[in-house]
Amino acid sequence: MHSISPKSPYPGPNQKTVSVEQSEQTVATQFPNHDLQSQTISNPIFRPLPSQKEIALKKIIVDDAVTAQKNMGVRELSRMANSAAYAKNLAYAEIICKKVRRFVPLGTNAANDVHKTSKGFAEKVGLINLLRNEVHDWVEEYRSSHLGKYPTEIQTYVVCTEALKKYKYGHCGELTKAAFVEAQKNPDISEVHYCASSVGKHAFIVIGKRLGDVWAEDAVVCDAWTEKCYSVAEYQEMQKPQNDVRYAEEYYRAENAWMFSNKCAPQPYLAGELEIKHSWTNAFKAGRMGSEWL
Repeated sequence: MHSISPKSPYPGPNQKTVSVEQSEQTVATQFPNHDLQSQTISNPIFRPLPSQKEIALKKIIVDDAVTAQKNMGVRELSRMANSAAYAKNLAYAEIICKKVRRFVPLGTNAANDVHKTSKGFAEKVGLINLLRNEVHDWVEEYRSSHLGKYPTEIQTYVVCTEALKKYKYGHCGELTKAAFVEAQKNPDISEVHYCASSVGKHAFIVIGKRLGDVWAEDAVVCDAWTEKCYSVAEYQEMQKPQNDVRYAEEYYRAENAWMFSNKCAPQPYLAGELEIKHSWTNAFKAGRMGSEWL
């Protein structure tokens, strides 16, 4: 036999029918938010079904949130990949820089470098002249045996690197050529660029990609002359006076006598724009065969 709670407003088998007034009073007591006139339940448990517009709007919001989350994941992965590529290129740049510096125990023409050995100004100027004459003579000999054809840049860079090791002294151009050769030997380096400051005429290499007119985030300056390696994005910061590396005055006068005769002050070494002179790409890294100059 069925039984029902005495409090129930609905009759059981042995109960009398409850009047409408009693029923309303019971409902009002148990459901205080129930509006008997409008038949609308304002209790959150009894929300009305959402409209089609509300459902569509909610779907758009959810879809946008999912898309944003996916995009954030893609951006984060891209950032991590760029960060890893930059760290790798920076490590390679530092290794190359240290290796090239070992080629020049007699130093360079940088102001903070000229007093590292007992050799004087005249002797070092003589060494750089011997080095450059030897490279020049090799180029002319190559041309005479190849019907006037010039050797490739990398061939000249290799000869210059060997001369640098022989004379143990060089300026930024010689050190940069040696750094370029060392970078090209590394199968993990995809691109290397021979660069210079447009006004200061200072040479260095950049390891990393060049996307049209924009450097990729993994691009790193490798400057063996100053023994500095840093992101290309920091180039303008390195141009500030507090980061300038001065040429030794007497060496600068020897190489740039026309500036001093015309009373032109020597320029900071990174003055001007970053210009690309030569570029090389590892075609194996790019999915092609061999290597090529750009």
